[in-house]
Amino acid sequence: MNFRLRSVKRMLSRDLSGYEATCVIIHHTNSPDEQDSTSCSAIFLSPTHILAPGCLLNFDDQNGFNANGNFEVIIKNNSGNLERLKADVVTSWKCHPLFKSLNDLFSTSSITPNSVDDSGVVDINSLSTFIILKIAPCCHCHNTLKCINSIEDPRTGAEVMVCSTPFGSNYSDSFFNSWIAGSVSKCVEAECGLYLCDLTCVPGMQGGVVFLRKSMTIVGMVIHPVIWRPDECTGLSLIVSFTTIISSLQLSCSDLNKTLSPTSLKTLSNVNFASPDTRSPCFRLVRLKVGATWGSGIIISPLYILTCAHVLDGHHHSTVVWVKAYQGDFRATVAYKSSNKDSFDVAVLRLDAKLPNMKVISPALTTKVGMEVIAQGFGIFEQGRSAIITKGIVMNLSLSGKYLHTIITSCKVHSGSSGGLFLDTSGGMIGMITSNVYDQINKLGYTHIGMGLSLDIMHSQIKLLDKEDNFSGFSALETELTKNHENCFMKSKL
Repeated sequence: MNFRLRSVKRMLSRDLSGYEATCVIIHHTNSPDEQDSTSCSAIFLSPTHILAPGCLLNFDDQNGFNANGNFEVIIKNNSGNLERLKADVVTSWKCHPLFKSLNDLFSTSSITPNSVDDSGVVDINSLSTFIILKIAPCCHCHNTLKCINSIEDPRTGAEVMVCSTPFGSNYSDSFFNSWIAGSVSKCVEAECGLYLCDLTCVPGMQGGVVFLRKSMTIVGMVIHPVIWRPDECTGLSLIVSFTTIISSLQLSCSDLNKTLSPTSLKTLSNVNFASPDTRSPCFRLVRLKVGATWGSGIIISPLYILTCAHVLDGHHHSTVVWVKAYQGDFRATVAYKSSNKDSFDVAVLRLDAKLPNMKVISPALTTKVGMEVIAQGFGIFEQGRSAIITKGIVMNLSLSGKYLHTIITSCKVHSGSSGGLFLDTSGGMIGMITSNVYDQINKLGYTHIGMGLSLDIMHSQIKLLDKEDNFSGFSALETELTKNHENCFMKSKL
């Protein structure tokens, strides 16, 4: 048995090592003593040319990017040792559609990214700029052209893997070409190929190559680890599709023959530029706008929408809520709102008109510890944008008397996701997102523990509501759960 396990491990390592040959580290220094230096991950385009993100370059409004200084490529040679090769910058260019999308994204967001300039402002110029460097021919990248020949655009919900070096050249001996796995959470902007991924990246992983896990084809490059927002770890990263990068290169560089080798040109011209994925999440998921804030909701019947009571904090019955649904935009009012949000964080909205071809919700029958789950909600960057999809497993289940009450998952959920959906892998609806976890002692939020209220607990009340327009079932359930519930000091409302 031990021999078989070791054989499997060697096989997996050998399979991934072929793709690791695509990835390198770029080290840039502006001073002989290397006091002013930066580093990140990068990708071979050909045996002599390397693509890197613009975070390596210094930018100012008057002179633009400064590519002075010394550039080195760090690779692992045939002996397994790290080796530094001198590199020269061939060209750099800005992807203007990406710049516009990033500017719109961060200008309306409360996110505090980890790569900011001295004024605390995100350097959008660096995030939307890319570099081509050239080195002497190197046998290290023998597998690169095979990878570059197979490129796809990301797909929402797809499982992905990233090869990169955390912390760049600082700890390259330990972390060189490490792998992480995650999934594509959403398409932020289809036209420029900008995606938000369920990937916890750290500085130095910018420029990391994103592979589709199933086929190991390249889908993109990490451009920004969105690690922190005020008192909350997001655990998400921004990637840009590889087709976007190559398309912008072809538009920006009039003479590619001077930029890339003929082999690379032939490779890039044969790439299949597929249409970006714009698939919608579950058709029952809606975005709610309540005054100046927003949240998520679930269509439970032709006339009613379920959400969390705390989404409506400060608002009462007859408050107007604007609903953005798959079917269009609608107006609704608050019809029911629980008073004890610790035990039963539930509110119901009544639409002004019934939705056509909509049936009463039917929750999935089985929820078990260890099963894979999917979270969908309008968290983080989500005002006016599409939903985020993250994946995880059921970590634990909490009972309240005879009822399955709380579903605890490893899905990342963020502010704005409250009222969103937990689904099983077949699309069955198992719960409504209510919170992540907040450590009141250390004043830190943990978004990678997503909690929700079981939908099965409310199924009979929802059917009664649809049939008789009667909220007595919700009121009775709230009273019973309040008696059974023990407050959890870690619970945090979104």
